[in-house]
Order: sequence, then C-alpha cells, then structure tokens
Amino acid sequence: MNYSNGLQRAILVVVREAMHAVATQENATGTHPDCSITEKHSDAVYGGYHAQWVDMTLTIPSEGRAITMRVEVPDTIKAEDYFAGTGHTDFQAKGSTYSFDRHGIDDSFYLKHEDSVSTLVEEMHDQIKRARESQDRLARAIPLGIGHYERTPEEIAAMVADLKAGKRVSLLPGGFGTGYVLSLNAPPRRRSRSYGGPTAHAALAKALGLPKVYVESIDCD
Repeated sequence: MNYSNGLQRAILVVVREAMHAVATQENATGTHPDCSITEKHSDAVYGGYHAQWVDMTLTIPSEGRAITMRVEVPDTIKAEDYFAGTGHTDFQAKGSTYSFDRHGIDDSFYLKHEDSVSTLVEEMHDQIKRARESQDRLARAIPLGIGHYERTPEEIAAMVADLKAGKRVSLLPGGFGTGYVLSLNAPPRRRSRSYGGPTAHAALAKALGLPKVYVESIDCD
C-alpha cells in the first residue's frame, strides 16, 4: 500500500503514537510487560470494489485474559466522512473471546478526524477498563441454561425478585440474534416478533432456583 491518501497517513500517525503511549504505560505497571503492536496492510474485493485498509493492533497479554484493540483505517477516508476509522476491542474470559462490537449494529469505538493522540489514549484506557471489568464479571457469571446467556449471582437475584413481583424479565443479545422473555405465569401467545411461543424451561428454572419459568423466544434481528 502506498498511502496515497494523505488523511489516512495523518490518522495512522495518531493511532501509532496513541498505541505506543498506551503500551508504554501498560508495560510500566509491570503487570503486562510484553504489550505488542502490529500493523497489517489488507485489501479485498467487495462487490467488485477493491478496498484497502490498514489494521493496527495493540495486544495486552495475560494468561486467559488478553485484551486486543484493533483500529481499522481505510484508504478511502475523506474529510467529509463522519468517522475516520473504526475500533474493535476483544478480550478473553473463561476460555472464550468476547468483543464490544455489536454484530450488525456498531463497532467498539470510532475515530474522528479531530481526535488527538491524548483523546485516543483516553478512549483506549476506557476500553481496557471496560474489558477488565467485563472479565471480572464473566469470571463470576453463571450459565442460565438457555442460549449463551450468563449472569452474576447478584443479577440472578434481581431477576428472581422481579419475576416474583409479577414482572417479565428480558434476556436480549448484544446485537442481532435470539432473545427471551421470562415470566412465572404462562403468558398469552404473541404474534409480533415472537416465534417460540411461551413454554416452561426446566434448565433455566433450575439456574434461577425457581420451580417453573416460562420462556418466550423473540427475534432480535
């Protein structure tokens, strides 16, 4: 890639400096002394259009709790574009990889043309803080026995309290997918966005410590 787009070059300078600053700060803590930064030039053809972009990735290693932040800057960026690039934060927890990206909805964070190095450093620190809080929460989360949903003991207690109070509780995906509406009494079958119909769910009831829970599937696409 020849970086023919001057805006792309300018944005990449900011991204590089910000990532090096964050890596230096993380390394200085002594907790994660081996932070790394990689840069990858990519291209692909989408619908006959030849796209090129640069991926810059900051990796904060930790056994089973690694965090990566990837910033994607396209070569087609223009001054009138609202965003200058997209950020994608992934993190490991409980043997799986999670992301703040919401599939089909939005990315973890965005770059604007006016962003400075200090602005991006602050955003990256916020992403790291959120990732570590999520890792701590997921370490305590309990599978609910339905889909991939998990909740902490405190969240389960709040769900049970709401259900016992006669309220309906929703389990919704972060992006597109299948959600569930929970109740202690079989609700009437609804037609709008519902395709599962209300049914008793034994595994969920066991996870919540209740004799019976009714579940209705909803389409969140």
